[in-house]
Amino acid sequence: MLIDAMLTDFLYSTRRELTHEDFDDYRQDLVDRPSLANFAIALGLPEVSSSWNRKNRKPPEDEPGVWGEMFEAVVGVLFLDADRDFDQVSKWLCDRFLEEAVDG
Repeated sequence: MLIDAMLTDFLYSTRRELTHEDFDDYRQDLVDRPSLANFAIALGLPEVSSSWNRKNRKPPEDEPGVWGEMFEAVVGVLFLDADRDFDQVSKWLCDRFLEEAVDG
């Protein structure tokens, strides 16, 4: 929900020409588990996660649910660590992931 709210805020402030349907399409494409897993991989979570070292672990791309949820958790922790400063965490998320994903 937090990432969804940040994406919606970003799209509304930067892409005012989008229709309601366009908003929904972006939301469905960018906050689904595979997209969030890709963000987790880009952030380097598999390299620092103790669960990655387990024997017979599948590549992160093959477990989008696990890594997508882990990325959501990281964003939640950042939000709490920033004293619930929505704008600060949203800027980090948008600058690091969402802007490029939307432009791509």
